[in-house]
Amino acid sequence: MGNQHSTQYGNLTRIIPQVMSIWDVDGKSPKPIKTFRDEEDRDQFIHSILSLVSNNGATKLDNYEFKLLYARKPNDRVVATLVAIKAGVIESKIEPPKDGKDSLEAWREFKKHVEGRLHELLETVPDAAMMAGPSNFRDGLVVQSPPVAADLPPSYENAATRRVGDGKR
Repeated sequence: MGNQHSTQYGNLTRIIPQVMSIWDVDGKSPKPIKTFRDEEDRDQFIHSILSLVSNNGATKLDNYEFKLLYARKPNDRVVATLVAIKAGVIESKIEPPKDGKDSLEAWREFKKHVEGRLHELLETVPDAAMMAGPSNFRDGLVVQSPPVAADLPPSYENAATRRVGDGKR
């Protein structure tokens, strides 16, 4: 999936807005609106989309093309939808349940929806500590395992039954 993943990553970098790419018009002049905190935030968002579209790697993404579409609803609201197209047919989509009054607000709802769906996906993934078998780590804390016989200190119970002088020289 490495090469395929990087190819699809490249496809998504062309359609996902840049950090300062959405423009807002205040009546006088357009000004850029920050859509991501920084490039690393944008990069993480693209990987989130890849995880969702591939259903955590279960679906191969070869020969897919991605498009980010803004559709106007009958009530003049806008919804942002990412579609995965294979051989000219839309095979899957990511679309938030909420829309926006304009493309900027629709984008924000889309971004929030992707981040929420990623959280849901990550909740289904087993914890790494559980996959590795028994562990002393639970919730970031070291938990003491109950001692086994080899870990117990030597027993002094027999000292009372020993005769005086047996252990002395």
